[in-house]
Amino acid sequence: MDRKDYISSVEPKPQVLQKIENDAKKLKYCKEQVLLSFAGDPYNKTDQDLKITREALKILLKYNIPVSILTKGGNRCLRDLDLFQSFQNHIKVGASLTFITDEDSMF
Repeated sequence: MDRKDYISSVEPKPQVLQKIENDAKKLKYCKEQVLLSFAGDPYNKTDQDLKITREALKILLKYNIPVSILTKGGNRCLRDLDLFQSFQNHIKVGASLTFITDEDSMF
């Protein structure tokens, strides 16, 4: 499978939001941050339409669970800025910077 096919074949797991809700109920008010990026980018191109990350953030906010997000999605995460603000001090958002060449990656 080439890169283009791999990227275009991204699909959410069935019932993922219900599973997050069930887990969040058990973790309500936990102090440990939930990391959104472990198995894939939370702001991948597929999520632009599905908005699963946004819905997951709403669930985590509802249960007062701190969040840490790491994305290569660049500006795509800005659509959830209102939710980021609602988390107040209980959210960290980071972006990975990628470059085509090693030379471009040098500062």
